[in-house]
Amino acid sequence: MVTEVSDSVLLEQFLQQTLPAAEWTHRAHLRVAFQLSKSHSLEAAFQQMKHGILALNKVHGVIETPERGYHETITYAWVQLIHPFAQQLNSSEALFTQYPQLLQPTFLLQYYDREVLHSLEARKTYIPSQRELML
Repeated sequence: MVTEVSDSVLLEQFLQQTLPAAEWTHRAHLRVAFQLSKSHSLEAAFQQMKHGILALNKVHGVIETPERGYHETITYAWVQLIHPFAQQLNSSEALFTQYPQLLQPTFLLQYYDREVLHSLEARKTYIPSQRELML
């Protein structure tokens, strides 16, 4: 069993690319997005998230393919969803307590058609949702 570290420690591990691959889970992605959103604009948080994921994937030996690796639309959509709450809440745990549905990896399918979200185009470039991204 993995002991969960604080949000700040997780962010530091992410930024330093020392986070073990097994701990780079959906929940960890959201926690990092929350932390980056606390101190950055939406665009800056997204850019830090993007570059951090790409760097961490490289460290973990993740080969970018049409089916695996960094996904632009998913990353930007999650940051968009989380960003408004980062200034209001003290921790990612408070976010998950208030919005437990975020912990479901398929949550974005409420906003995107599966075919669009899983397309190569959505992986490479941001595709806006046809429905407003909000909780």
